[in-house]
Amino acid sequence: MRLREGVYSAKLFGPRGQRVQVIMLDTRWFRSDLKPTDQRNAVGKERYVPDHDPTKTMLGPAQWSWLQAQLQEDAQVRLIVSSIQVLAEGHGWERWGNFPLERQRLFDLICRTGAAGVVFLSGDRHIGALYREARGLPYPMFDLTSSGLTHAWRDASEAGPNRLGDLVRELHFGTVDIDWPTGQVTVGLRGAQGETWLEHAVNIKALQAA
Repeated sequence: MRLREGVYSAKLFGPRGQRVQVIMLDTRWFRSDLKPTDQRNAVGKERYVPDHDPTKTMLGPAQWSWLQAQLQEDAQVRLIVSSIQVLAEGHGWERWGNFPLERQRLFDLICRTGAAGVVFLSGDRHIGALYREARGLPYPMFDLTSSGLTHAWRDASEAGPNRLGDLVRELHFGTVDIDWPTGQVTVGLRGAQGETWLEHAVNIKALQAA
């Protein structure tokens, strides 16, 4: 029986020194109302616009407190799963950027806890993409968006100023491969027949503050 509001959880896998933490966030239950656009379907303002109201929340007090404790766990790679994109810029659909102060709070929390190895995994766009951001972060972070297992948005187009490569508009699924001997994390998007639409590797040592 569930004794708390929201659906969020975390799990650790592997031995010390090769430990992976999977953190599943709930970005809907506690989230404040989004600010509707004043120009529906305008490029970059399709449905919502950024809201700088300091009273607005993405995770709610209890989940923020829980996340802080999770980020203090011993892990070399942390896969933070968010139903909406964390790093993406240049569009007016649902994303953490709708609450800029909350997104910065997330970045600040990662910095303050010294949490290394963070890689974001997101969806809810009917496209696939990979984003990289270093501003306001203790080290460059990546956000792999995979959302097109059954329905792909084949006409999708957006600026994507911090996107690496083009959008993936075909049916696909996301992958995360961790190679401990070489010290690399490889994220990718693969098609229905196993074809590689996107692949990017990063050294685990690069996912920590200098």
